[in-house]
Amino acid sequence: IKFLTLPKELITTVLKKQIKMFPVLNAKGEIQPHFIAVRDGISVNQDEVRTGFKNVMTARLTDAVFFFQNDLKNGLPAMREKLNTVNFIDGMGNMVAKTQRVKDLSLWLTQKAALDAKQTEEVKQAADFCYADLTGGVVYEFAELQGYMGGVYAQKTGYPQAVATALQEFYLPLTASSELPQSAQGALVSLAGKLDSLAANFAVGQVPSGSEDPFALRRQAMGAVRIMMDKNLNITLQEIIDKTVSLLPKVENSRAD
Repeated sequence: IKFLTLPKELITTVLKKQIKMFPVLNAKGEIQPHFIAVRDGISVNQDEVRTGFKNVMTARLTDAVFFFQNDLKNGLPAMREKLNTVNFIDGMGNMVAKTQRVKDLSLWLTQKAALDAKQTEEVKQAADFCYADLTGGVVYEFAELQGYMGGVYAQKTGYPQAVATALQEFYLPLTASSELPQSAQGALVSLAGKLDSLAANFAVGQVPSGSEDPFALRRQAMGAVRIMMDKNLNITLQEIIDKTVSLLPKVENSRAD
C-alpha cells in the first residue's frame, strides 16, 4: 500500500519496464495494490514463486521511493542548477544556457499568442524548469519519464497546475501523429524547446541526411509545425526562424542560416 504514494506512471514503469510485471488498474484507471507476474515451467511451488516476485517488486519500488523522495527534497530549482554540469551541444553551451534560450523564446512567443499576464508568468516558470528533471534520480533511472516527472515535482511543491501541466506536455508530440500539448502554456514552451534544438543542431552542422537522423530532428520539426498549426499562431516561419537563430551563441562555420 505504501508504494501507492508514488506517481502512477512511475509505478507502472517500474513494473512493466524494469521487472516485466503487469500493474492492476480499476475501472477508473486507478492503480491498485496488486500486480500480475508470469512464470515459465510447471505449476509447482507457487508460494515460493509468489514470495520471490513480491520481494523483487518490493526492492525495485523501494528504490523508486528513495529516488522520488530525494528529488522532491532537492526541488526543481536545485535540479535546474545541476544542469550547469550537463552539456547540450559543443559550441551551444550547457543545459542551463539552453534553458535560458527556451525561456527567452517562449516569452517572445507569448506576445505573438497574446497570452495574458498570468499565462505569461506560467510560461516563464515552465520554461525555467523544462529540463530540470533530467538531473533527478527518477529520470536518470527511467528516461522515458522526462517531462512527466517535472510536472509531478511542480505539482507536489506548490507551483500552479498550469505550470505542472506545461512541464508534462513539454516533449509532446512524441511521434508524427501522437497527442499534441493541449494547454497554451505547454504548447509554447514545447515549441520553443523544439525550435532551439533544431537551430542549434543545424548551426553546428549536425544536419539529418537521407538515411540518418540521430537527433530526431525531423520528428522535432514535424512536432513544431503541428503545434504552430494547431494553435494557429499569428507568426511567419521566417520570423520564428530569425528569432530562434538570434538567440544562439555565435559559432564558427555556422549553418543556422
